[in-house]
Amino acid sequence: MQVLCRLACVLLLLAAWPLYAQESAAPPAAPADAPDPDPTAEAVVETETPADTAAETTEAIPTGVEETSAEVVQDAEPENIDEPAEAEQTDADEEIPGDEAVPADTLVGNEAAPVSEACRERCTTACACKRHRAGGGPIFMILFNSFNSAYGDFDGPSFFFGGRGYTYLGDNDQWRIGGMGAGGFGENGENLKLSSDLFPISKSRRITGGYGGITAEYVFRMGDTIEFPLGFLLGVGGAGYDSELSVSSLDIQNVSTHYNRHSTFLAFQPMVGIDANVASFAKISVAMSYLLAEPFGEARLADGFAMIFGVQFGQFIPTPLDL
Repeated sequence: MQVLCRLACVLLLLAAWPLYAQESAAPPAAPADAPDPDPTAEAVVETETPADTAAETTEAIPTGVEETSAEVVQDAEPENIDEPAEAEQTDADEEIPGDEAVPADTLVGNEAAPVSEACRERCTTACACKRHRAGGGPIFMILFNSFNSAYGDFDGPSFFFGGRGYTYLGDNDQWRIGGMGAGGFGENGENLKLSSDLFPISKSRRITGGYGGITAEYVFRMGDTIEFPLGFLLGVGGAGYDSELSVSSLDIQNVSTHYNRHSTFLAFQPMVGIDANVASFAKISVAMSYLLAEPFGEARLADGFAMIFGVQFGQFIPTPLDL
């Protein structure tokens, strides 16, 4: 009996051996819910990209957070992607409409600021106006002139009123070009005894006149406050002499007559003075001069030393420009 049982066991082992050998050689079975493997996966060699890496990372995340992680990976931008250098250069060089090139020396604080061409022109004009020196105003002149005549000598002074204006030229504003003119009169009111029997007394003598011309001066400057102009005036003018005479006659009482002389002259007047800027827009000036009034006739009526006092208004001290 035992022999039969052993023999039956040997037969069963021999019958089951081929099935056991086949199961040992077969690969492990895949899970039921796993997708079928792609037979071409081994034949295709793919380059791993950040997107593939992100996909693999997503598959490794547990099921509970898979949906949230997928959204994070989708929104995240891939790193270390080398974009073409040409595209970056094109974006950098692209100009925004309406903007102007920024000069390297135009700074606001420590950073460059855009300056438009229109702003640059306005700035240039404003700076030029702020820098430019020019002005003008009234003058008062005392002329120490004299005139000798058989109808009564005249001894000055004469008082002239007028005005002047000028502008500065040169790189350092060392030249001053402009014009000046004045007119006035001088009078001797006391009685003067004459040698004439017909007109024994001159009741008064008066000289009137006026002149004008262009001025040219060189300016010596002491800072922005004091100036020493040296120059001249060249122009033309005219003057007249009048003497009121009394008539000596037994038949005519309290009767007078006038004797007149007139002349036109060429004026040349060298000047030297000092100007003081009391403000950026105002100055006072004092000058000494000699008026050479060369007559076209015979009467030299307006020659003499002169003192000129003036007040001018304009732009005399360049001021900082606030933009």
